[in-house]
Amino acid sequence: MSLPNTVIRQWDGKDTDVLTNYYRQYKGLPAFANQLIAMLTETDLQSAASWLLKHGLEHTLRCS
Repeated sequence: MSLPNTVIRQWDGKDTDVLTNYYRQYKGLPAFANQLIAMLTETDLQSAASWLLKHGLEHTLRCS
């Protein structure tokens, strides 16, 4: 399953509650971290994807 990126693409760069909820909803997906890493190559997704990765690392997200 691919992560939906509409929320990430529309993130205003300020409201971290939106990203925290996104993280909670999708963190259990097997390829979550890998898909976020892939999003780093897209300029309009970089900021939110990097925030989600940092948040995940702070909360012990595992990369495969």
